[in-house]
Amino acid sequence: MDSIASTSYHQAVILLGSNLGHREAMLALAIEQLPNRQTYIINQSNIYESEAWGFDAPNFLNQVIVLQTKMQPDDLLTHMLHIESQIGRSRVPQSGYVSRIIDIDLLYYDRLIINLPHLIIPHPRLHQRRFALIPLLEVLPDFVHPVLNQTHRELVDQLQDSGQISLFRPLP
Repeated sequence: MDSIASTSYHQAVILLGSNLGHREAMLALAIEQLPNRQTYIINQSNIYESEAWGFDAPNFLNQVIVLQTKMQPDDLLTHMLHIESQIGRSRVPQSGYVSRIIDIDLLYYDRLIINLPHLIIPHPRLHQRRFALIPLLEVLPDFVHPVLNQTHRELVDQLQDSGQISLFRPLP
């Protein structure tokens, strides 16, 4: 991947999810660990509760976080995976979806399109998932998906995912 100038900040958008343990506390732990010398939080959605997508499991809590970062995408991914590990998630190769104590997905990095074996941006299935689009609609309604060239508003209007999602707890 070509180097991205690290002297200026970039906007990164991540999705947090948890369906094991004290789910709300797991999201809070992840948020607490995201900022560092090169990254800070500029916006966050409310917390939403939704059915597990693609498998039978307890409901998830999800939240979108918008970051400003000087970290390059690979470094940000490494940071996110380290946070998952610190909170107690161990990633082991599995077929299919599994419950997790914490999941941190990088949805966007500016308007970059990256397609590497270990990192695909924008996230390849976010446009199919109500649990990702509803919190995105809240914080970035007019952001244009760089591959699909549609706003989050437009993507929600076309959504075929019929999974239930509800506001879990509004932010203070």
